[in-house]
Amino acid sequence: MNVAFEKSLRISVLAGFITLFLAIFKGVVGYLTNSFLLISDAIHSASDLLVIFTASIGIKIASKTPDERFPYGYYKAENLATLFISFLIIFAGYEVAIEGYKKLYYLPSLRLPYLALFTTLISIIISYWIAIHLCRIGRENRMQSLIAVGHERKIDALSSVFVFIGIILDYFNFRYVEGIFSIGIAILIFKIGVESLKDSIYALMDYAPKEAKGRIVHLLKKQKDIEGFNEIKLRRSGPFLFGEAKVFVKKGLDISKAHEIADRIEKEVKDRLRDIDSFVIHVEPHKAKIV
Repeated sequence: MNVAFEKSLRISVLAGFITLFLAIFKGVVGYLTNSFLLISDAIHSASDLLVIFTASIGIKIASKTPDERFPYGYYKAENLATLFISFLIIFAGYEVAIEGYKKLYYLPSLRLPYLALFTTLISIIISYWIAIHLCRIGRENRMQSLIAVGHERKIDALSSVFVFIGIILDYFNFRYVEGIFSIGIAILIFKIGVESLKDSIYALMDYAPKEAKGRIVHLLKKQKDIEGFNEIKLRRSGPFLFGEAKVFVKKGLDISKAHEIADRIEKEVKDRLRDIDSFVIHVEPHKAKIV
C-alpha cells in the first residue's frame, strides 16, 4: 500500500476508536447527570462514526493497485467518499439547527454539573487534538476525505464548547442562549459541508487545478530545447494529479533526442509537483509559432 494511503488509513482508524470512546463516555455521563445537552452531543459523536467509516472505506478502495478494469487506479473512490461525507456534514448541520430550535424551549434539570463539565472539557480537548492531526495528515497526503473528517471533528469539538457553555447556563437556569448558539454553529456546519461538497464535485468532474497548471507552464517556459507548447491538461483523481502536454521541437530533430527531451520534462514535472501520478509529454515538430 502507498505510504500516503497507509498513514491516512491509520489515522482514520485511530479517529474511529477515539470517537467511539467519546460517544460512550458522554452518553453514560449524560445519563448520570441528566444532561440532555451531553446526551445529544454523544449522539452527534456516534453519528460521526459513519463519517469516519466512510472515509476509511474510501481510502482503502483508493489504495488498490490499478488493473485492467481501472488502469488509472481507484483514486476517485476517495473523492466519492468525500462527496458522501459532505452530505453527512450538511445533514449534521440540519440536525444541530433543529436541536438548537428545540433548546430554545428546553427546561433544564441538571445533576452533578461538575462531572458533566469535566466530561465535556475532556471531549473538547480530545476532539480538537484528533481534528488537527486529521487535517494535517490529510493536507500532507492530499486526502480530501481525511480533511473532511478533520473538519467534522472540529465541528464536534466546537459543538462540545457550546455544550460546555450550555451546561453552565443550565446550572444557572438561563434559557434561549444555548439554543441561539446551536443555530449559529449549524450555519458554520452548513458552510463547511458545502465547501467540502464543492471540492469533491470538482474532483469528480476532472477540474484542472489552476495553481498546478501555472507551475507547469512556468517550468515549460524555462525549457531551452523546445520551440513551444500547448494543450496542457490536468485532472485530479483522489490525492493525485494526472496530466499531459504537447511540446514542439525543431523540425528534423532525431527521434531518440526528442524522446530524451520528453522524458526529462516529465521527470522535472513529477519532481516539481509531488502529487503528480502521471504526466505525459507528446512531442511534435515545430511548424508555426505557438501562442
